Amino acid sequence: MSFDYPNKINALNQADKTKFYRLLARELTVVNRATWSDAQATETERTDRLKWLNEIMHRVLNRLIDLSDEGESWTDQEVWDLIKQHVAQNKAISDEVSWAIKRSYEQVLAQRVQPAQV
Repeated sequence: MSFDYPNKINALNQADKTKFYRLLARELTVVNRATWSDAQATETERTDRLKWLNEIMHRVLNRLIDLSDEGESWTDQEVWDLIKQHVAQNKAISDEVSWAIKRSYEQVLAQRVQPAQV
């Protein structure tokens, strides 16, 4: 996964970071649906992929909760390290997780208020 997650996410302000994690949670549900309906994979493979995707979703939601509370118990670097660890458990989810991360980040950037065009 080539996305420079720690630096790019850490550079976001609090509001954009919160938006990123909300969007990432949504995009991971899209990945889950695609995984569940993958007719090319065996039931055992689909179940294993879903297990690791669920672990990633758990970390994303924990980070989102941290951002809404006063104190932070997880850093973006720690979340990234955990995402990579979970992807390493089933490399078949790597492309989909990368897609979800990049898409979420791009959406945050696209949703930033643009200066009025004159």
